Formats: sequence, structure tokens, C-alpha cells
Amino acid sequence: MTPHEQLLNILRPSLSETALSLIPRSYDIVGDILITDLSSQTDMGKILIGNAYLDSMQKIRIVASLAGQCEGIYRTKPLQIIAGRGTLDTIHRENDVDLRVNPSTVYFSPRMGPERLRISQLINPGEKIAVLCSGIAPLPLVIAKNSEVDSIVGIEINPHAHALAKENLILNKMNHKITLICGDATNVPGQESLSCDRVVTMLPTDHNKLLISAIRMLRAGGILHHYAMVHRNNHSDIIAAILAKCAQAGRTAHNLEYHKCGHCAPRTYRFCFTANIG
Repeated sequence: MTPHEQLLNILRPSLSETALSLIPRSYDIVGDILITDLSSQTDMGKILIGNAYLDSMQKIRIVASLAGQCEGIYRTKPLQIIAGRGTLDTIHRENDVDLRVNPSTVYFSPRMGPERLRISQLINPGEKIAVLCSGIAPLPLVIAKNSEVDSIVGIEINPHAHALAKENLILNKMNHKITLICGDATNVPGQESLSCDRVVTMLPTDHNKLLISAIRMLRAGGILHHYAMVHRNNHSDIIAAILAKCAQAGRTAHNLEYHKCGHCAPRTYRFCFTANIG
């Protein structure tokens, strides 16, 4: 019996078959917090479902439901606690890294854990790396823990995420390898002098904003990892944007390829576009 079937069995005496059919099969677990979308349920239904999750999953402390879409430049998710006690502050562990996070004040996707590890495994010894929109520093920390990188710069505009990122560097004893900047990644003073071997952009919903900055931070022959949402398998729009921004910066792109790393909406996927920038 799957976890979803177990949940339905617990709830069947209390909810109608219609309400049961509307319970999503998918959810995210961030630390000891389960996040799902129960917007289609009544207030009492949410409470019953939340308590059923707590009863069936021993490691969960809080169940929260989405109360809207990602909002504003910080991409935060409005959350409603429907079961459990305490705050939404938690510690999430992935890829040998501990991350302090509050999913209501910062953007964080546990589903990107395998992708963060994949990127870390591409790093060559001695590389200098920049991560644009670095959040609470999951990617910088996973790279630092799982590669022989020389140094990493993380740039994040959300002050809440920046503050948590600083705590996470201390928590994981990585202050010596990672430098954090709180600011707009599209307008960082001296960015062209960084001369990075590799730059990663982490704003897939508005990917175009970061391209020029990322290209300018790369040394000749450096590698760009650029995340973007792709609708209806239309990769050509993203490729055209990368080529256009390279031309605008007087640079070139070679060996351009892409890698699927997440389903985000109907017929919409997150992809990582990788290119050597000349």
C-alpha cells in the first residue's frame, strides 16, 4: 500500500469520496514540515487531512497548505499551517548539508536536491564559481561539500534568505570557501572582475534577467548553467535568448545542451541549459 493509499484509508470515514479524490498525491517535505496544496478542501477538511498526515508520518511536525502562488521578487510561497505546532523554521538535510530554512520567507525547493548534487559532480578542482539568486545557499554548500572547488560567490536579493545563508555557512563550517553578497544579481559592482570558471543562474521563472550578468562574470571558455522554464518543449526560445545575450556582450556560446530537472506545471518543465562561453 502506498503512503497516499494509507492516507485515504485513514480519512475515508471522515471525508466524502469527492474530497478524497481532490487530495494531491504530491507534496514537498522541508525538514520536518510537509507542504501540499489543499486549497480545494473545506477548512475542516484541511484540518482532518493535516492530522492524518501527522498520524501517518512520524517525522513530520507541521503540515502546511499553499495559500497562493509564489509572490514578488523573493518568490515566497504563502503558507497556512493546518496541523502541528511551532513555527515554520526548520533544518533540512540534503547531500551532506544542513540548511536552516523557513519556507514562508524564502524560496527553497527540496525537489532540486538531486540537481544540486549533479552540478557539484561537474566541478573541476580549483574552480571559481558564482551562483546568482543563491537563496539560503543550498547550491554553494552542496558544491563546497561535494567537490574540490576553490571558491564560490553567492548573490541573493532577499535579506531573509541572505541571513539564513550566513547561518548555514557557519552551521556547515564553510565560511572559508563561500562569500555571500546581499544584493541584486543583475547589478553587482565589479562583477566583470570576478572572472569565474562557472556561473549558475537560479531564477528559472524570469531567466532572461540574469543572462548578461552571468555572461560578464565568466572568463573566456567558462561554463554557464542557466535554469529556465520550458513550455511545450520549446527549447529554441531559451537557446535564442542565450545566443542573443552573448552577442550583446560581445561573447559567443558553444556546445549548448540542456537537461530536464523538474516538472513545474502542465506541459512546463524546468531545464538547465549549459554552454561554454567564449
